[in-house]
Amino acid sequence: PRNADLCTRCVIKVRLRRGPAQDLKLLVEDLATGVEGAAKSISMGDVSDEVMREMTRQVRLEALRREFPGRAEVELLERLSSEPLMPSDGICTERVVVVVVTSPTGPNLDIADCPGLVAAAARGRPE
Repeated sequence: PRNADLCTRCVIKVRLRRGPAQDLKLLVEDLATGVEGAAKSISMGDVSDEVMREMTRQVRLEALRREFPGRAEVELLERLSSEPLMPSDGICTERVVVVVVTSPTGPNLDIADCPGLVAAAARGRPE
């Protein structure tokens, strides 16, 4: 997608698991260590907004980590902007946003949506 609001800016993984029905969970996983952050319950109606909010947060945090290396996460969180992402904001390569769906009839399957490469320039955009 060409719209900044629709573009995947970090890996988003949907983890489908067979088991007793549970609330949807949203968590963030560190790609380098595999360590998962605390999961929060979300409703099916809010999943899109929650994933977008977390993806925006992770893109901004990664940019702040590069800009202010060695700073504590708490300090970086204070600098976070809630403005929508712009095309120039880049992508997040250090974290994965994970949605966990557990259902008694679902398969055990992981689906990942990764930031893509543009194969051809759009009209009016540089090649």
